[in-house]
Amino acid sequence: MQSVAKAACACWAVNGRSLELRLGYRLQELALGGLGREARRTLDALAGEVANGAPGPMVADPRRPMPDTRLVRDWEGTEHSVTVRADGFEWQGRRFKSLSAAARAITGANRNGWKFFGLAQGASSGFSR
Repeated sequence: MQSVAKAACACWAVNGRSLELRLGYRLQELALGGLGREARRTLDALAGEVANGAPGPMVADPRRPMPDTRLVRDWEGTEHSVTVRADGFEWQGRRFKSLSAAARAITGANRNGWKFFGLAQGASSGFSR
């Protein structure tokens, strides 16, 4: 019986805090007004992109080059070319979801893909082998 009471208290601690936050937001919304039309429109557009599963202008990384762009990097005397695809990156016929995963495949170590290929603004790759 005691464990049930403890579980109920733990549940209330989590759910109770959530309820407090939701009620506080609702009171503030009623007192000050809800989201503006533009904010609602932005959230609807973002939700639509997430629901589609394909990143659009709201979700897409602005650093990401256009599809079919070739990123070339010399690593340990070998030139490596990664092609940007609409759904990821391709290196030697292998597909990767992130540029860092492609850089990891090339170097064998965890690397920031943006820095490795010199795409990070204001940062040098620091890997001149």
